[in-house]
Amino acid sequence: MKTVMAILLVLAACSKQSESNHEPGKQHEPARGTAQPAPPKPTPLPIKAFVELDTGQLAFKPQNVLGKAPADVAKALPQYLRKDETSAEVKAMTEEMMKEMTKEVEALGVDTKATDFEFQLPPTPASTETSTHVIVHLDDTTIREYGVWFRTTPAEVQQILESFDNLWGGHKMIDETLGVRTTWSDAKAGIRASTRLEKDKLDRLDVNYVRYLPLASFFGEPGALWGFEKQEQPLLGATVEQLRAAYGTAIHVKPSEDTATLTLPPTDYAGNTATTTILLFIERGKVRQWNTSLPYEDYEPARAEYEAALDAKFGKPKPARHEHFLYGKKPTVDVKYSKYTNELDIEVR
Repeated sequence: MKTVMAILLVLAACSKQSESNHEPGKQHEPARGTAQPAPPKPTPLPIKAFVELDTGQLAFKPQNVLGKAPADVAKALPQYLRKDETSAEVKAMTEEMMKEMTKEVEALGVDTKATDFEFQLPPTPASTETSTHVIVHLDDTTIREYGVWFRTTPAEVQQILESFDNLWGGHKMIDETLGVRTTWSDAKAGIRASTRLEKDKLDRLDVNYVRYLPLASFFGEPGALWGFEKQEQPLLGATVEQLRAAYGTAIHVKPSEDTATLTLPPTDYAGNTATTTILLFIERGKVRQWNTSLPYEDYEPARAEYEAALDAKFGKPKPARHEHFLYGKKPTVDVKYSKYTNELDIEVR
């Protein structure tokens, strides 16, 4: 009910504002019976232009958008800015009316951060709208994720899905709490595209893009150094100053300096809003141990992928107590596949 009332009030306000903009004595509407020409539809782009990462036909691509401030994207790609004709008065009124609802939505973990910049792309060949809408999700001040909303025919939706399979490689189905997520990954670019298909909305397709940490880049080559570690500065034995110098803003050190966290993008089977967190334990001014975990609940084959990656990196493990497995000696890599969290727990010491 709150939502309906809010929408009605906003529409009424917009209507009132529109009427106030008419000048007395000036004819703004055509005479009865006069046909109004439809506004020209922007030139559509082929499906491939939207799906491929190449920027030849469409420059608004993940590598040019993710991790950047909306203002910087708007400056670099002004041709995709959407003009907002809503007055400041109506915006303020809407924000006030939606305040309580926004709090409720945020309590459910939904991102409601807004940006002053809106973007739109050209339509697809069969689009039912004059543009392809873009929705941006912020992480503090930069774009963490963005979605491209296709409104078109069911046949073209299938063409888009097939194009992703052809250009990105086959998809994987991640069975998350909110529904099955169809996912494509470009490991070389470190970019992931995904969508949730709705059987009752066959003419709609929302594709979301995020940066991710491919498993190959997480585990790295055979040997003690992990793929996400800096070769010039491994985590074990590093001081706080060395961590900050090597890993920059990704490192967050507690004031007590006894623990720190290294925050990385999600791995292959973690959700779009997830992060890969490396928890560092500091003793006598240096890192003595770090822990992390990788999920496998939503994608059953993930556990086998983790096992294969660990074996390739360290060789076969030695079974230990309480269903733990030990790899190597200096350092020791202690892993366990938790039946409670459905995650691979990793401890390196």
